[in-house]
Amino acid sequence: MARMFRREKASTQEEGEIPMTPMIDVVFLLLIYFIMTLDPQPVFTNLPMYAPSVPPREPTEHRPSIQIYVYDAFFVINERRMDQRGLRTALERIANARGDEDPTLIIVADPESRHERLVEVLDMCSQFDLRNLSLMTGS
Repeated sequence: MARMFRREKASTQEEGEIPMTPMIDVVFLLLIYFIMTLDPQPVFTNLPMYAPSVPPREPTEHRPSIQIYVYDAFFVINERRMDQRGLRTALERIANARGDEDPTLIIVADPESRHERLVEVLDMCSQFDLRNLSLMTGS
């Protein structure tokens, strides 16, 4: 009988439990501590950098440029005053004489001129297949 009593007594004893809530609190406190005291080291400053070498560029030839000033009543090409018919003739000569290179046409529009005058010049350049254009406004 004594044996039975002992077995019964052993089975009625509770096994020890470890409380988990305080452990989780401590883990979170340690996590917060380590995050706050972290001193990040810059990684990118220690990486070696190799810049590609740029081959030297050959000097390019200077393209001829022609200045066309657009006013309300007339046009000026390289300091020669002309009307719309004269401009068309001059652009046709430029297109026929260009050869392999397109000359740079610098079109300077007067702020007082109407927009349709600039559009007329651009249309004429398009008709003669002159494509290297720069647009500016004059003062």
